[in-house]
Amino acid sequence: MRAAKYSPTGDRIATATLESVRVWDSNDCRLLVDIDVTVIPCFNAGLVWFNNHLFVVTHNAIKQFDAATGSPVAEWPVPNSNGFSCISLPKHGKFIAHSTKSTITLWDTSTHSQLGLIQHPQDIRSIAFSPDDQSLAFSGKDGKISIIPVSRIIVSVVPLD
Repeated sequence: MRAAKYSPTGDRIATATLESVRVWDSNDCRLLVDIDVTVIPCFNAGLVWFNNHLFVVTHNAIKQFDAATGSPVAEWPVPNSNGFSCISLPKHGKFIAHSTKSTITLWDTSTHSQLGLIQHPQDIRSIAFSPDDQSLAFSGKDGKISIIPVSRIIVSVVPLD
């Protein structure tokens, strides 16, 4: 297994393998949905819930699925996705952060346009938004953490609250 994540309401659990993402009822462990998709990253880094949607890092793309039906909703091209790619969404879900190797790219979830870019001297192993969605933290393979205000990354006008 590559990842396991509870839904925001806790009523479902998504599990990811190399071949699929499965959504289970967290009360009785019934399989609800089986999504045929290759999940690239390991360690929960390539699977994120937002409301009733799942975001998955796959070969050269981030794919968004309806978690109730398994239907694809959207896709963002992200070249060079690898085993250490990561994704993170702020609570409002207006954009998504994706890292590949030493680059973090922020994408608008409604227009699919690129909002900003961060270059880091090392391969990035982890990314996360702060609880107030105002900062993005990330760490390289040396384990050191960098924190950058989101307002310094975003080049387009996107309300942050």
